[in-house]
Amino acid sequence: MAYGTYVGIDYLKTTFIELPLGEKKENPGYAIQFGYLFPSSGPLVNGIELEYLNAGSAEYSFNALGTGSGKIEISGFNLSYKPKYYINRFYLSAQVGYAMLEGKGQSSFTLGGITYSKDFSTKIDSGLTFGGELGFELTEGFTIKGGYRLIEADTDALYAGIALRF
Repeated sequence: MAYGTYVGIDYLKTTFIELPLGEKKENPGYAIQFGYLFPSSGPLVNGIELEYLNAGSAEYSFNALGTGSGKIEISGFNLSYKPKYYINRFYLSAQVGYAMLEGKGQSSFTLGGITYSKDFSTKIDSGLTFGGELGFELTEGFTIKGGYRLIEADTDALYAGIALRF
C-alpha cells in the first residue's frame, strides 16, 4: 500500500448545463492535485488532497427567434478527503470535498436587428463536491487513475490521469 505525498494531473471531460433552444460545444479541462496518503486499518488508506481545476468551457449558439452565442468557463480550488481501499495494486476511492469555484462568461443575442450583449462578471461560488475513482499502481510511485466527479449541481466531469508519489 502507498503512503506519502503525491502530485497528480487529470484530463477532464466536463458536462455543462443545457440551455433551451441552444446548441452546445464543450471544451475539455484539466486538474492538478497535491495530496498526502496516510495509513489506516487494513487495506484502507486515508488521503487528503488540494486541487486546482480548470473545468474547461462550454460555447453555446442560438438560432431560434434570432441569433446569438455565449461562453461559460469554470475554474477553482477543491479540498477533499479521499479514502482509498486497496486490493493488491488496484484501488477504489471515494471523494468528498469543498470547492471554491469561479465562473465567468459572456453572451450576445440579436433579435429584430438589435443586439443585446452581456458580460457576466466573475462569479464566486462554493459548495460540496462528490466523486469516485478507480486506480492502478503501475510501480511503487506511479499510478494511473480515472473517475467521475460532481463539481456543482449542474456540472459533472469524467476524468483520467496519473499521479506520482514521492
